[in-house]
Amino acid sequence: KAFAEKYGLPFTLLADEKSKVIKAFGVPKFPGVGLAKRQAYLFQQGKLVWVDKSASTKKQAEDILSFLKEHPALPKTEMPCITKPRSANPEDN
Repeated sequence: KAFAEKYGLPFTLLADEKSKVIKAFGVPKFPGVGLAKRQAYLFQQGKLVWVDKSASTKKQAEDILSFLKEHPALPKTEMPCITKPRSANPEDN
């Protein structure tokens, strides 16, 4: 919370201490280390609208802005996903 406040982030950061999020989204881990590989998800009004499975920190903001510019006429809750999202409930997959 302090990090988000310090940098004025307009979104919620998740701490996935029990690996529930990486399991729900099928995020691969680095072998032998157990750390999740970097992936990015954009949610708007509770709906997953954009996925980057090879998240590049240098290009990520540009990619997200480009996606949003490509879909200006669509209501934010109806934007198409680039990749099919997995259910947050592992039993649904």
